[in-house]
Formats: sequence, C-alpha cells, structure tokens
Amino acid sequence: MREPGAPLEELAARRRRALSVIAVGVAIFFLGLAGQNTAWRRGIGPLGAALILVGLGMLLLSLRHERRGWPHPLVGLVALCAGALNGYEQLYVMPGRLSIGWLLWGLTPYALALAASAFPATRTAAIAGAGAALLWDLVLHREVAGAPPDIAAAFVVMLRPLVSTLVIVPGVLYLAWRVFRRLPDHSLGSGSAARP
Repeated sequence: MREPGAPLEELAARRRRALSVIAVGVAIFFLGLAGQNTAWRRGIGPLGAALILVGLGMLLLSLRHERRGWPHPLVGLVALCAGALNGYEQLYVMPGRLSIGWLLWGLTPYALALAASAFPATRTAAIAGAGAALLWDLVLHREVAGAPPDIAAAFVVMLRPLVSTLVIVPGVLYLAWRVFRRLPDHSLGSGSAARP
C-alpha cells in the first residue's frame, strides 16, 4: 500500500536517499574506527552513528503509510533469547558492571527483525533474519567466552551487533523473502495467502 498522493517513483527515491545516508554513515563510522587515535577520529565515529540514525529515520518515514501489524511472536521469542545471552555476557563474560547501553546495542539486530516482522511481506522472512542473528551471536559468544578477556574480544562484542544489523539480518531477510514468496502459503499463522 503506498502513501496517498505520492507516486511510486517518489517513494522509491525517498527510500534510495535514506539507504544512501545509511551507507555513508556506516562508511564514516568505520573510518572513525580505523587508523590512529586522533581527535578527528574520535569525532567522526559519532557523526557516522548519527547519520545511520538519521537514515533509519528517513527510511521509517518513507514506510509510515505501509500496512503493518504486530510483530511475529517467534521473532519476539528469538529477541528474548538474544536478550538473555547479551545479559549473561554483560554480567559474567565481560568484566565490569552491567551497561544498559551495551545491552541495547546488542539487541539492535533483533529490533530490526521485529520491525520487519510487522510488515506482511516480510513477516515470515523476519524469523529467518532473527534466527541468523542469534546463530551469529552464539558462534561469536563461544569464541569470545572461552578466550581470555582482551581488546580483541571487546572489539568483537562491540562490532557484532553492527555487522548483524547491517549485513546478516538484511541479507538473510532478503534471501528468505525471495524463497518464501514463491511458496503457496508462507504466513506461518498470519492468515494471509501468498501473492502470485
């Protein structure tokens, strides 16, 4: 369902602009992580993160008139499992006290999957995206939990949600969407039939 009064090409252009802002933000964010620790590098990382948030806001605004419902309960269950894993890592694996910010940062891929599961076209595919993110988290948890705490382990924990949010969840979601839309009924209880 498209926005009333807006041509389909205009909506597509808005979404392309939003994705471009997100891509520039990711590039700037990673540029801030690389290189020597200088004042400009410390300032450029937050600028990249801000551009990512602005781009996500632009993308969400371009989707505001799309038909949507409640997120899929299985995606919510996967997100709860991921929350438990991230909480465990915060309390027992990584040194220091529990940080709500790092806990929320670890749940960003699941927020993306929950948002995608609210749209009928990606409702079932979001289950695969959330499951892939949890599998990625479990694999890296196994690698990091057994190693002595060092800067590399902390770096993995910091970048894991970013890679999952920008690469794993969207990639698996897209592939699953391509597969599920060809099946006769891909709703898993949503009550809607597949489009031809």
